[in-house]
Amino acid sequence: MNVNEIASLGSNVKPVIQNENCSILMLNDATGEGVMTIYRVLPGVMICFSDMHMEQCVSEFELKNDRKIFCIDHCREGRIEMEVKPGVFSIMQEKELRLDNRENHKGTTYYPLKHYHGVSIFMEVVEVQKALDELFQGFSVSIENLRSRYCAEEKPYVIRENKELESILSGFYQKNMAHPELAKAKLRHGLPSKNFPLCMRFH
Repeated sequence: MNVNEIASLGSNVKPVIQNENCSILMLNDATGEGVMTIYRVLPGVMICFSDMHMEQCVSEFELKNDRKIFCIDHCREGRIEMEVKPGVFSIMQEKELRLDNRENHKGTTYYPLKHYHGVSIFMEVVEVQKALDELFQGFSVSIENLRSRYCAEEKPYVIRENKELESILSGFYQKNMAHPELAKAKLRHGLPSKNFPLCMRFH
């Protein structure tokens, strides 16, 4: 699974680097730019590091073919606000987590602090459940049930200051190590390596 299989990203998102395990996407807006680095870690699961340096952007994200997605977002630094329905805003700030189905992810996104850094774990419900059942015999957690439980409201479910989840997700940032070939590719495309996560291998 890659991100283009599950959703249309929009005209303001351009691929910079793509290979079997990693994609680096550039997002441009009149107020700034952002980089999304996406890793495929196992069937049905992608991890996306987002580094945004802008005031706002228009999201044209739209799921394809009724795909069912369960997404866990974590804000490491900054703040993100999005109008998921008229008059209804989803707000996430530093050290908060958000559980979302990405069904209302199209519209204007605001970054009041003019920057945002975080990680998102995308799970395609059917594919990831199959993979987990095969990897872990007797795996008892239903991803669909989690999605139904936490994504039933009109806006995403936000978890504030949970130290246990915070420590788990901090591991993703710590393991965000440079892959030499892609580091060179980033420099070739003018992406400053010290500011943005680099593709790596997950084992």
